[in-house]
Amino acid sequence: MAKPFEIKLKRVGNNLHLRPKGDLDGSSAMQLVNALHEHYNGVGRVYIDTDALGSIFPFGVQIFQKQLNPAHLPLNRLLFVGKKGLAIAPKGSKVIVASEKHVCRCNGKCTECRCSAKSTILPLNSCQEHSRPIMNGLEIKLRCSVKSPLPLFAKEGGFLPLEKGG
Repeated sequence: MAKPFEIKLKRVGNNLHLRPKGDLDGSSAMQLVNALHEHYNGVGRVYIDTDALGSIFPFGVQIFQKQLNPAHLPLNRLLFVGKKGLAIAPKGSKVIVASEKHVCRCNGKCTECRCSAKSTILPLNSCQEHSRPIMNGLEIKLRCSVKSPLPLFAKEGGFLPLEKGG
């Protein structure tokens, strides 16, 4: 059974902001289309925040996309905010997906923070074990075990250097 559907509306300047809440099925898609046609006055942009949507049914998406009148609401003025907008947005509209919010205030400097692992290169300047936590609990351990390079061939009349103990 679908969750009850409701739409919160507000105006900010010339822009219209909608926040639908509940499951998007056929009847709720028609409610959303009717709200857009009724409240859009031909000026500004329309932002639809999709974060409060529950399940999105394919039939609801089809109804929404087919019943939306681009002559009344030009699709280039229609913006969906949130990942669920990718499933709903008709061709010609835009989807805004924000990057993950970073709650730590380390600015990427603490070693335990997930932000420090995004594009970090670990320096291996001494022969010891290095470990750094990476996102999702994975850990990478690097061990430097390379000895100084030896020449493969001696110059004519020369000798190859030997390692101590070898």
